[in-house]
Order: sequence, then C-alpha cells, then structure tokens
Amino acid sequence: TKNKKTMSKIIIIIVAIAATTAAAAASEQPTAAWRLGNGWSSSHRASGDEIVKFGVALRQRNVAELQALVDEELSNPTHSNYAGYLQVSDLAALVGRADEEVEKVKDWLGCGQKQTKCLVSATKDYVRVEMTVARAEQLFRVELFHHTHERARASVVRAKMVGQECAEVFVPAEVRALVDMVLNIADLPPVPTHSASTNTLGDFPGINITPAIIRKYYNVPTTGLANKPVPASTASLAEFEQAYFYQTDVDAFEKKFGAAIRNVTVVGINDPDKGYLGEASLDTQYMAAMTVNAPVWVFSLDQFDLVAWAQEIMSTKNAPLIHSVSWGSAESGFDLAQATRINTEFMKMASLGYTLACASGDSGTDHSGLFSCGHFEPTFPASSPYCLAVGGTYLPTAPTDTDMDDTVAEIGWSGSGGGFSNYFAQPKWQQSVVATYQSQSGLPSTQYWNKTGRGSPDVSALATNFQVLSHGYMGSITGTSAATPTYAALLTLINDIRVGKGGKPLGLVAPLLYQAKTLGQDITSGNNRDPSCPAGFPALQGWDAITGLGTPQWSDLLQALSS
Repeated sequence: TKNKKTMSKIIIIIVAIAATTAAAAASEQPTAAWRLGNGWSSSHRASGDEIVKFGVALRQRNVAELQALVDEELSNPTHSNYAGYLQVSDLAALVGRADEEVEKVKDWLGCGQKQTKCLVSATKDYVRVEMTVARAEQLFRVELFHHTHERARASVVRAKMVGQECAEVFVPAEVRALVDMVLNIADLPPVPTHSASTNTLGDFPGINITPAIIRKYYNVPTTGLANKPVPASTASLAEFEQAYFYQTDVDAFEKKFGAAIRNVTVVGINDPDKGYLGEASLDTQYMAAMTVNAPVWVFSLDQFDLVAWAQEIMSTKNAPLIHSVSWGSAESGFDLAQATRINTEFMKMASLGYTLACASGDSGTDHSGLFSCGHFEPTFPASSPYCLAVGGTYLPTAPTDTDMDDTVAEIGWSGSGGGFSNYFAQPKWQQSVVATYQSQSGLPSTQYWNKTGRGSPDVSALATNFQVLSHGYMGSITGTSAATPTYAALLTLINDIRVGKGGKPLGLVAPLLYQAKTLGQDITSGNNRDPSCPAGFPALQGWDAITGLGTPQWSDLLQALSS
C-alpha cells in the first residue's frame, strides 16, 4: 500500500427514538462529529455555484443473514451451495431499501431539482449525489470551505471545521432511520504517503524485480489466458487521490517483457499530466505483464472512499471479478462503524463472486504511540476478513533471468504489514493456523496486539525493488503494493482456468487457500518489527503474521484453487 493514509472519514448518523412531544427538537439534532481534523485547515469559503460530490449510505437490512450466507455457504468448499453466487437483484432484495424508502431519501436530497444529480446504486443502499455548494449548505446546515494540508496536492471542499474537529451535519428526523452515513461533506481524510521509490539498488533489501524474474521464480506460465476473456478472467486495479498512469508506459513495459499490448479500461479519470504516477504505473504494468493477455481495468476515484468504490463496481455491468487494492491506512484511523460498513460492502462483493486482494501495509507491525510503541496498528482494509491480505518478501541474491535458481529462499520483508485486527474477529477458516502460530515462542508480548483478532496477511509475494516505467524512465518501487497486483494476477489466470472448465469464479478465496496443503514456499525467515517497538512478528513454519501462508508456486496454487 505504501501505507497510503487516505481514507475519507465518515460522519455517523445517530438514530434517536424521540417522544412525540420532542419530535420538533429531534429534527434539529446533528449527527455525531467523531473525527479530528487530521492536520487540515479551513482556507476560504467555497463559491455557491461550485459543485460538491458526496454519498449517502443507506442503512442496510439483513447483514447477519448475508454474512451467514457468504461464510457458511458461498465460500465454503464443502457446502452444496459453494460458489452459488447471487445476482445483483437478489442482493438488492436482501440488503437494500424498499423503493418507497429510497424515494423518500431522494425527495429529501432534492434529486431531480436543477443542478442536483442523484444516482441510486444497483444494490439500493447508497445514493451518489452532486449539487451546488449553496444547496448542500442549506441541506446540511453547514458552511462549506476549501481546506488545505501542507502535504496534500489539492484542497478539498468540506464543512468549516470547529476548532480542530470536523463540523456536524444535520439529517432530518423523517429520513434519519434510513440514513447510515454521509460521506464527503464534513469528514476530512488523512493525507496519503505514497510509494517508496528509488532509482538505486540498496535502499531496500533484495534484488531488482521484473516480470521475467517473477515468472521464473514462481514458475508462472507465459501463455496468459487459455480461454476467451470474461469478467471472471478480467483484472482490475483500485486507484485514488489522482494516482494516474501513461498508457505509453504500459505499452512499452509490456513490449519489453513479452506481454500483449492492450489499452487499459479506465472507469473514472486518468490524467497523468496532472497526477501522481508511481502507484498506478506499478499496478497497471505488473498486472498487465503477469496476466499476459487478460483485459485490465482501473476504477479511479478522486478520494479514498471504499464505500463509493465498491458501489461503483457493483453497479457496473460486466465489471471484472478480480480486484487489487494497494491502498490502506492504520485500522484505528477508521471509526468502527465506518470500517464495519466497508467490511459489509466487501462481504456484498463476495456474495456476487468478486475476489479482492488488499496490500497488508508497509510499516511492519506499525505503532500507535507518539513517543513510544503504544500498541500495534494493523492496516485496513487488509484487516477485513473479506479481502485477501497480501504481505511482502524479498529475494536476497541476484541470479540472472537465465540461471534463476528457484530454490533461493525468500525472506519476509521487515516492512510487510502484519498483525491482528482490533475490529474484526478471526474468521473460522484461519483459526487453527493462527492458534498454532500464537502458541509458539518468540512472539511479541500480547500487551501490543489483540490475540483474538483477524490475522494478516493471508499470503505474500515479492515486494521490493520492482522496476517500473514512469514517463519513459525506469525506476524502482517497493511495498506490498507491488506484491498485491502480482498475486491478484495469478488469481486472474486461475479464474480463467476454473471458468474454462465450466466451474465458478473464486469469489472469497481465503477459505480455499487455508485448507490447501501447500501454496508454494513457506517463508521461515524475517521479522516485521517497527523501529519504535521492542519486537515484531517473526516468520515461522506455517502461517505467520508477516508472510501469512507464504508465497506462491504456480503448480501448487493451481492445484489448490483450480478444482
């Protein structure tokens, strides 16, 4: 992720049951303003005719039933309904709001009025809205200002801060029971830190990595898709915060490493002359190279809003089923309700057959303390059980492409994000291997981590010194953002084989991975200690909290997943 600390923070709507005599007062109650300003400062008042874009997340129904369906049936290889994925209409009927309820929210928003645009998601639990600043100020009873940050590339329009805290927004009593969250009106996101990059070998451990080395080391076939491309064998990348790429760089990279040259399909904006090139260049070049000839998409959003990202995908006809997410932040940077909503969006995607891979972070265990360790900080969304968390390794020696010795042991990279969630419990499919790991000696004191939390990463792949073209110049990028599209590319190729045999897409793939005898190489060397902490998690035999189940070998991964 290069630990991009970008997630938009959300104002949580408190639903109060008021007495009839208090109805008028209840209509005046604000939503809770939980979040601090994250270093942003109010600058100048936004013009009334500027357009502001935001989302209204509706309160979902039957979430417990959805979780049971995904966990116990759709992702359970031993169940008769394994991979019996829902249609979007089925999902909308399960979790979405009734048509009349959606219309009630739209009426409140003024959808259809001049200069107000609304789009209801396919799952009927989210409304994307565009309106003028003047109208939004009236609707939410706030004053909208441009806000700046010394490390941000652009200002954002939000409600004027109250001291160092986000402002409150208002939702009237008649729709409050239907509204879960309002995004991008008052919340101020943390500013991202981008990919660690260098043009010289030595700043990060390990040899320089290219697609040719990955193919040789993991024994990945160079033939690409064996069947006609379908959504199941199409890969997609998530990009936020003006992370763009040059198509000419992708073309030159594919030509250099023997992949088919094809245009990347972009949903959203890609303006490389005005954005940041590192992340999207890495993602598109390695996804395209490793899949050889599979279609590659990018879903690009201005802000790191994972609810909007998930809703966009689920509302897009024939969207790819494999998604690589190289973005994340410390889990504690998200309110529990906010992280839970995102987790539910990922659960919904799993019910439709989507496979998500999330970078586990680039700060090892990370830490919460200002002048001391505090406690370990897992990375979200990788800590969501419904996203495959991908950690990082490196190759210590430098054989050439032609004499690559695939018996060279990878080492767990010290920056590989790993640990245990403070928000989400261990899913059933990993409880046994996590218990084995936690029973061993040499682990950090449990004063720093939550023994019952979801463990990450699930798997890992090479992550250091990836060679990337940027505006025609080759440079080096390091992070689990490199490992994640690499692993997602292999899953794309396996989806092609499964569907080609008449089978179903992988969907939530973790349960299948955890029941496999082997996926490739078990990493037993490395430690992800944060410099501010006394210890980190060591790589040990079996699953561990730095490299997960280890790195892939194509034949082992194929055997585990292709049936």
